[in-house]
Amino acid sequence: MRGERERRGGGRGVNLTEAKARLTLHDLWRHFGFAGEPSKSCRCPFHEDRSASCSITADGALWNCFAGCGGGDAVDFYTLASGLPHAKALCAFIALAGGSPVASTPRPPRPKPADVDAAKAEQRQTWPLLESPFEHEHEMGTLAKLRYVSLEGVKLMAGRGLLWFAGWKDSPAWMVADGARVNAQSRRMDGKPWPGIGAKAQTLPGSRAAWPIGARESLPLHFVLLCEGGPDLIAAHHFIYAHGRAADTAAVAMLGAGNSIPADALPLFAGKRVRTLAHGSTT
Repeated sequence: MRGERERRGGGRGVNLTEAKARLTLHDLWRHFGFAGEPSKSCRCPFHEDRSASCSITADGALWNCFAGCGGGDAVDFYTLASGLPHAKALCAFIALAGGSPVASTPRPPRPKPADVDAAKAEQRQTWPLLESPFEHEHEMGTLAKLRYVSLEGVKLMAGRGLLWFAGWKDSPAWMVADGARVNAQSRRMDGKPWPGIGAKAQTLPGSRAAWPIGARESLPLHFVLLCEGGPDLIAAHHFIYAHGRAADTAAVAMLGAGNSIPADALPLFAGKRVRTLAHGSTT
């Protein structure tokens, strides 16, 4: 018994580092009774997820929801799952890791759609100022080299209001966003992953992550290249420019892990010829 108490931290204090080493995201997933299994691609337990938009690292140390619920380490996961203020969640997390009798906290009731929309709108107020790319000529050139595309293709995307620059998490970033500012995704200018989530793309808080970037902007044009992700959106504009099709062809991108177009976005594609580009396509 003594050995078990010592292994679980009984009889002495447990610091945060020890707590994180003992409680992985796999443990917390079972603790809260979430359905399914945590994995590199799984359904997020924090929203009605139909497209496996959550990712858990193999060691159970980090998580990220590409649909906008958040991400981080086990403490961030526990805080969101428990619904507790961060300070109280931190204490409860450490207590749970130390073997103290902490009851499993029931999930808060699912918020109503109107409440979700209001909460997302409030989160979008925390977005950085999205600066016009035409005030960042050097950055556009850097981005063209980073993505191996023409500067003219980058400028075409910028001119359609789908490319922006901003500072995000203390790093220069390029942003893919729709004109109505309901969905935006950030990537570092140096091409490295964002700290804490291990992913190169991060959807900004409050985004409607399933909204197709460029769908509204495609209305005046007859043809649509439908692709996945910000880099492919840049590549699509490169090819549109290279083939002289800027006058009649739009590019639209689905970001994150979602692959279903929302019902209210479908009418924007009515009467158009849509061609789907495979991920990483170069033709």
